[in-house]
Amino acid sequence: MNLAISLLAGVLSSIVAVLIVELYRRGREKYDHRPIRELLDFTGSRCTIIAPAFPLESLSRSGLITIHDATAIAYTLEACSLIKCQAEVMASRRMDRDLAQNIVAIGGPWGNSVVAYFLRKYCGRFIIRNLEDFQSAYSECADQQFSDNEDTAYAFIIKLGPELTQLPGSVLLLWGHHGEGTSAAAYFLRQYPKTLSKLGKESFFVVISLNRALGYRSVSANVLDISDHAFSNA
Repeated sequence: MNLAISLLAGVLSSIVAVLIVELYRRGREKYDHRPIRELLDFTGSRCTIIAPAFPLESLSRSGLITIHDATAIAYTLEACSLIKCQAEVMASRRMDRDLAQNIVAIGGPWGNSVVAYFLRKYCGRFIIRNLEDFQSAYSECADQQFSDNEDTAYAFIIKLGPELTQLPGSVLLLWGHHGEGTSAAAYFLRQYPKTLSKLGKESFFVVISLNRALGYRSVSANVLDISDHAFSNA
């Protein structure tokens, strides 16, 4: 009898220990991922990741993406998985299905028509100069100029909330003038969500810089918030 009681007590103690460890793990996971949940306010729902699609002239169709675009998609998918958001990826020029209420559009306006649309409609004070010439294009906003050179590239992270767009969900734009900027924007989203959530804004427009020689992971942990100057209705 005493042996049976001891065995039962041992089993119960093991179960309690496992439950405590599991509760701690879940609590820690919830705490660690809180900045991403606050930033991507579509936890547990669906979102559509819209990838750029450049033309394949020899094949007369669109669908080419760069390694930087693929990297950005990978980081965005990882961020979505952490908050249990069901994400699907589609090309900007082949949107033949209904979009989810929440959208993440990747890449600049040259290859992503969705990014071009939202920049034009809601970020009218952010001006892209020489838009027709990809290599010489640069951006201006108020008295700031963002022009990539051999040493430095810029990345842009823009969140457009329902209050601004009157849409049912949120829109997130991750892009740069060159590929490193696009990778850096998505990398920053995944690695430094706390910095963005601390802005405390439903809609924001921030700029980050990186060292091109060191790659997209060299992105600065500091952001330049140009929200008050960039949005058309600011």
